[in-house]
Amino acid sequence: MKINSYQFTLMLFMMSLFFVACGSPPLARPEVQGKETPTVTVGVSRETSPLTTPTVMEMVAQEVITTPTVASLSPLNKDLQTVIFTVSGEQGPEIYRVQVDEHNQKVGIAEQINFPLHHLTSIQGIYPSPDGQKVAIWELYGDGGGSFVHILDVNTGKLTPLLGERKKIDQRAVFLDWSPNGEDILVLGVDGSDLSGSAWLVDVESHIYHDVNIKQTYGVPTITTASFSPDGQTIVYAQSDCYQCGYQLWQIDSNGSKRQLLLEDSKARVENIAWSPDGTLISFVQWVEVNETGGMGQLYVIETKGKQKRLLSLAQTDYYNRFRPVWSSDGKRIVLVMNSEQKQNNLYIVTVSTGQINQVTHLQNSQIFRPVWTPNDSQLVFLANDGLQTKLWIVSINDSQLHSLNINEIQSPNSSNLDVSSSFVWIP
Repeated sequence: MKINSYQFTLMLFMMSLFFVACGSPPLARPEVQGKETPTVTVGVSRETSPLTTPTVMEMVAQEVITTPTVASLSPLNKDLQTVIFTVSGEQGPEIYRVQVDEHNQKVGIAEQINFPLHHLTSIQGIYPSPDGQKVAIWELYGDGGGSFVHILDVNTGKLTPLLGERKKIDQRAVFLDWSPNGEDILVLGVDGSDLSGSAWLVDVESHIYHDVNIKQTYGVPTITTASFSPDGQTIVYAQSDCYQCGYQLWQIDSNGSKRQLLLEDSKARVENIAWSPDGTLISFVQWVEVNETGGMGQLYVIETKGKQKRLLSLAQTDYYNRFRPVWSSDGKRIVLVMNSEQKQNNLYIVTVSTGQINQVTHLQNSQIFRPVWTPNDSQLVFLANDGLQTKLWIVSINDSQLHSLNINEIQSPNSSNLDVSSSFVWIP
């Protein structure tokens, strides 16, 4: 039987009325491929019915936690130091690995680590494990979107999602700290995820995770910073229930017991908690919020037994940890970023025992961020942006002599060099 154009159009119209009346066919949730490793977990797993349409954030989570194919990287030379750094690319952030010799000269080319990220993704920070074998990568999807953590094997370039290939678990979380043995990381669950409402200790090999009794108020970023003691037995963290309403500094055993209040203030906020290498002091930056972009704060230390805070210096701070003060390996000094009287952004070193402050760099019209010590504490490595370009610099502590580390000669035509959004880690 032949159907003319009028009959065909009428047939389509009747079918559309049928679907409007009965509802559209349901969208099936994507199937999870492969077998999951058995784990013991605390928390509710979002096992959604096959007939339930996944939310936008669940689809983002499923996309982001996919493990990339490992590209072939050159074997690491154990006699050289390794630098992991990030740059901006046309398709999204890119991660590179390069080695430098004892004269801080680049050896070979910067090799890209295969980590395809969406162009809306930004890398918030990269954090080396204490043994230098792994790096935690904390990325943010979109403006106020999902926050995720991946673990990078420095030697092989393999990247693993925080909880492994469990696509039925919403893994959105914020990085807080590595355990001193390098076996676990402390993360804070994001609102609405399966980890929400608490901080969690995650084994980076088995992906087993458990609650450490650090609670987060839903809808408010109450946990601002946290740090392990050098022996891994204790965690100190700061909590603020709202903007401009003060903070509480808490100490808790890493097994979740013996929680006690150390300090509190009705107006200030605390960021950048860090233990001294010998575990006798805790440093933090206290500041009063004017807006959500951060500003100049005050660097304090407290004795772990006396609980009395002592002011060391002014210090630059913000929400993105670009200016985090860092202890030297001998525990005698802290490097920080501070503005001079001429409003210039530079590196300073404060001697903890005396409070004496020495200026290390004397750059003009530059923003300095993310300083780290070299292994022998004789030099500092940092990023600086002069408004035109960002470079990785190294400065001698004794004579303030500067030279640039030209590690960012990227081979990919779709990549930019270092910029103000870049992160890096220096692995001896």
